[in-house]
Amino acid sequence: MHSVGMEEHLDGTSEKLTAIGTIVAVFLIGCLSLYLMSNLSAEKKKQHLEELVSQLIHSLIQKVYDENAIE
Repeated sequence: MHSVGMEEHLDGTSEKLTAIGTIVAVFLIGCLSLYLMSNLSAEKKKQHLEELVSQLIHSLIQKVYDENAIE
């Protein structure tokens, strides 16, 4: 009976990892699109990408913190 609880925990963890992986993949596709299609200078592109990465990391950390605070 204890193993069922562990399986449920692993299912929840894999769902979270899948969601995070999807977000990261979409983000990377967006960054690549911005870099290839934008008419901005290389410096501006770099600034935009740095800001986007910073916001993504902050959002992921906040989401993990919020979920752990609830449990």
